[in-house]
Amino acid sequence: MLFFNNQIIKSKSIEAQLQDINYFYDKFVPSKIEGLTIYILYKWVKLEYIENTFTEADLERAINSANNFFSEKNHRIENVTQKLLNAYIENPPDDKYKYILTPHANRFIEFLGKKIFKEHTHFPLRETFQNYGLFRADEINNIKKFESWFEFHFKNSSKKTIEDHLEGFKNLVNNSILKLNELTIIDDELAIENLEKFVTIFKEITSRENEIRETFHLSGSLKSEIKKVVNQFENKLERPNKRGEEEKKIIERLQTEYETVLAIKTQVFVFFEQVEGKLEQIVERYIYADKQLAYYKENFRTRSRFQINLRRFLEISLKQLEYDKESCVAFKAKFPLQSIVYEDFKYIHLKYIEKFSKKKNYITLIDRDENYEREQLTFANKALLKQERIAKLIQEYQGKLRIEKKLNVTNDFYEILKDSNDSDIALEVIHGLLQFASADKNYSVDIQKELSDDVLNNEILIWKINIQAI
Repeated sequence: MLFFNNQIIKSKSIEAQLQDINYFYDKFVPSKIEGLTIYILYKWVKLEYIENTFTEADLERAINSANNFFSEKNHRIENVTQKLLNAYIENPPDDKYKYILTPHANRFIEFLGKKIFKEHTHFPLRETFQNYGLFRADEINNIKKFESWFEFHFKNSSKKTIEDHLEGFKNLVNNSILKLNELTIIDDELAIENLEKFVTIFKEITSRENEIRETFHLSGSLKSEIKKVVNQFENKLERPNKRGEEEKKIIERLQTEYETVLAIKTQVFVFFEQVEGKLEQIVERYIYADKQLAYYKENFRTRSRFQINLRRFLEISLKQLEYDKESCVAFKAKFPLQSIVYEDFKYIHLKYIEKFSKKKNYITLIDRDENYEREQLTFANKALLKQERIAKLIQEYQGKLRIEKKLNVTNDFYEILKDSNDSDIALEVIHGLLQFASADKNYSVDIQKELSDDVLNNEILIWKINIQAI
């Protein structure tokens, strides 16, 4: 069972759901040409270029306009129209020769507005939260009102608004950092001009941060009211000692309501904790960007002063030049000699005393363990001989396969195992043969998941495996 949106999905397994997604994906997720066409039609209707119920000619013009974004322009109008009719356009009931955008197409447009155009950033966060997110605990007199506030005012309104503003704030900071980094490769004069613009951008970032922080301050009032509601439902559980089926049902209902209130409280509190953590991360990047901004600004100013002074030096030098027959170009007057700038300093030289710093070298002889050395050499020789034998057997059976065009891998495995009395050798040879046949297109590997009757008494059992030439 899968838990999704607090509902238990029992009807289909994961595999069946994935098959449905694979089948319907292209029908309900538009391609680029389809998405562009949907957005063009939406904007044309909104700007009253075409009517809400548009004609087939309007649809063709929209597809052609979207086709201009592709270099090859090879999208056929009939194919795009057919795909759009799956979920994005439909014929109105009263006119089968015209089209309208479906609710699914409008949801796609709404998605673009949030994720690409950041339309949510135009809505004031603080006022939205005040109007829809806050409530008074004395207004909640039953569990239905509290659930209604959570579902419609917080979960589907305030929570999404805060998340959208936070995402917009994050994108604003990240894009500002990327643009700021681009300034390092721009000419100084243009960079200084752009840096002044970035001061305005960072002021906007600061105001956005302040707005989100003010909303978090309001969340303190919200948490306080939620705690009052929790206490209210907790007090309802303190009933006089009564017995009977009716009282038992009342206690069970009150316990269920109390658990629901606690679950809502947990979700709201955890949400604000997570968002506050994300905000701190974004603010850290903003602080970094602010420091980089100041650094780059000072750096560009220093470089600009250097270039200005260098240009003045070149202008003065060029004005003092004149033509000379011997050296072609020379200065009119020699530069006056100036003393070299220097600073007094004291140099202390320490004599190297050989006898105080001489180091003695020692050679330490390590005792040889002849028995250990002999064991390791024997082990290494055995491993080398085993590898040589495996390589030789693989070559032999490859030659056998080329001649006979087929190979019973199962029988060959037990034959090698019997001759060598070493399961590692048999397994390595079979593994090498299967790798060889799998990589070569001239052979096919047939693996049957069953055991031969004549091998059931062996300690190692493998499937029926055959290699056949194609």
